[in-house]
Amino acid sequence: DYKKVVMVITDHPQEIADVIIKEVGRGVTFIHGQGAYTKKGKKLVYCVVKVIQLAKIKKIVEAADPQAFMTVMDAAEVLGRGFPHNP
Repeated sequence: DYKKVVMVITDHPQEIADVIIKEVGRGVTFIHGQGAYTKKGKKLVYCVVKVIQLAKIKKIVEAADPQAFMTVMDAAEVLGRGFPHNP
């Protein structure tokens, strides 16, 4: 049961987070960042999801902000709320 780490740089972080929470049932964290070139502050959307949820996340991001920059990474291990530990 693989997990993915999703990070999204967008001008619509709250909208994306709200839909992920409501429609996917995953928690979301905002990470405060700053563009190196523009010096403009940004909220990055950070979320860990099950692989089966990834297509839905991509659709949510695309619908909210077609200009968003999204990275998807493998999570070697996830511990914490929403991801039961099975030793």
